[in-house]
Amino acid sequence: MGGRALRLPVPMSLLGDRAYRRVWTIGGLTWVTRASDIVVTGIFVYDVTGLAGTVAMVAFLRFLPMVAGAVSGALAARAPLPLVLRGLLITVGIVYATLAALAAAGLLEVWHVGLGAFLIGIYWSAENSVRRTLLGEIAGHERISAAIGLDWAAINAVRLIGPLAGAAIYAAWGMGAWYGACALFYALAAVLALGVSVPAAEPPGRGLHLLTELIEDLRAAMLHPVTAGILAVTLCMNFFTFPYISMVPVIGKETLGATPLQVGMMATVESIGAVLGGFAVASVAKPRLFGPIFLIGSLTTTLSALALGSSAVYALSLAALFAAGLGVAFFATMQSTLVLSNAPPERRARTMGLLTSSIGIGQSGIIVLGAVAGWLGTGNALVLFAAVGFGLLLACAARWPAMWRSGA
Repeated sequence: MGGRALRLPVPMSLLGDRAYRRVWTIGGLTWVTRASDIVVTGIFVYDVTGLAGTVAMVAFLRFLPMVAGAVSGALAARAPLPLVLRGLLITVGIVYATLAALAAAGLLEVWHVGLGAFLIGIYWSAENSVRRTLLGEIAGHERISAAIGLDWAAINAVRLIGPLAGAAIYAAWGMGAWYGACALFYALAAVLALGVSVPAAEPPGRGLHLLTELIEDLRAAMLHPVTAGILAVTLCMNFFTFPYISMVPVIGKETLGATPLQVGMMATVESIGAVLGGFAVASVAKPRLFGPIFLIGSLTTTLSALALGSSAVYALSLAALFAAGLGVAFFATMQSTLVLSNAPPERRARTMGLLTSSIGIGQSGIIVLGAVAGWLGTGNALVLFAAVGFGLLLACAARWPAMWRSGA
């Protein structure tokens, strides 16, 4: 009797793919620096200035380049993605090495940190268009959801350890040691990128003026019923829902009377939910479920943010954050999966750039929420934002039904 070939589960088959494994590991190396660098630079800037506003400004500089994500996507599409990835990783490594040298020489100032944050943010403005698009290219049409799910699971796993490790290095050896560690991580990532290659499609419109390309990309996205809905939901989520993350320390201290360790546990529980959600999507998601999972993730995260703002009980707040983490994993995995699945291969990097711009523009919600919190109180402001966001998500679901009915 003939034997049947053993088929590995999709996540395991992906990790057995050398090119995927390299790009996936690059994501872990770069995201662990991002998760911890935000914390460490915040501590340093506050130690030097004592001004929370300056800390917020440096953090904002890191996210500011994401507004131009569409430009990054259009530029990335003009060259082979592996080549672009190598160039970006080497550039960021040089930035970190320069900052490490300044710190070691005792010359590091706050404006250096702010400028460095902005330059490093340019890499993150292109991450969706370059590294995550590469994951989709390597995985192929049938494995995109597993590829993105595994990626987000890894990202959320390093979020568990990155901030603590970064703070420990800073406390023990100072800012120079931490910047040096970041430079080393990016050097390792660049070495991994040397072995990555995928067939490159000739992008349509090569040679067109950049502005013309951007207009064409936006027009094509707005005419596509799935992509347009995803971009609209992304704006809503980033403006009204995801600012809850910035309010976790405030709610923990002011509303719940939590200790610093308990506040840290709140962030950890959210990350645990996101890790489990990412693995769940990578393991079981079927194409016909992609759209429903995206919608469920969006609504679950927003309702969890509303519950967090309403809660005055620590255990209930932990439960809300765990549910929010699950929702974030469902949302984020399907967000990239649906964009990559519905965009033509030659336009994927540029459409992912539009997605990054939507994320960057939505970041302004953090500033607005902070202002409203000063007026209504943190919990009430969070409830208001989440309620408005929930209503807008339902409106998006009604306006673009193809989005949540869509599969790859």
